Amino acid sequence: MPIDFQIGGYDDNIRRRDFIKKKNSDAKDSLSIVIPILIYHGKAKWEKKRLYDYFEPYLPDILLDSIPKEKYIVIDIQAMQDEEIESAIDLGELRSAFIALKHGHEKKYFEHNMKKVLKFVHNIPTKELLETYLQMLLEYMQRRTEMENEAFNAIVEQSNDKEMTTTFKTIFETAREKAEAKGVRALIRTTLLSDEEIAKELEVLVSFVKSIRKEIENSKIQ
Repeated sequence: MPIDFQIGGYDDNIRRRDFIKKKNSDAKDSLSIVIPILIYHGKAKWEKKRLYDYFEPYLPDILLDSIPKEKYIVIDIQAMQDEEIESAIDLGELRSAFIALKHGHEKKYFEHNMKKVLKFVHNIPTKELLETYLQMLLEYMQRRTEMENEAFNAIVEQSNDKEMTTTFKTIFETAREKAEAKGVRALIRTTLLSDEEIAKELEVLVSFVKSIRKEIENSKIQ
């Protein structure tokens, strides 16, 4: 979908939310000021035009008025040097995200520069925000590089950051448990296998199978 339509959709959603809020409340809230910011981190150089720019040379003003003319700020991360991002103090912990976005296509980069990517993360003031930010950042890097969990985990461990390593393991242990639970539920519902047989089939703990079976039984009672 063209950028103009995406931004227009976001803007419309915000305006609609504002008007619904205003309609359902006695408060005289002012409308939101929307400043669209596009962060580009694709492989190719940013050369896209706004939809309006394609028509402007060829149409009279009376027709140009009907063409969407979305305005937005473009931050082209690929055009920035790493040093430029690192020195942008106002970005704070977002510097880690910008560096990750810029090198998201480069598996080798993360193999050798994980500590560099993560060094701004610990400026986050609260533990809850830190864990949320770490989760999003690590999931993004692992997904974009398409590394296996074990390989990516080894790279994170090399950063000598215990909190980072713990967060990474928690993320993927949770994902694995969800996948395993889905498989256990399927076998419980479609077979007459015992808990021990299911555990052996899926290579999980018997206690894990028993807990899933109990969840299913409780849901039926409710």
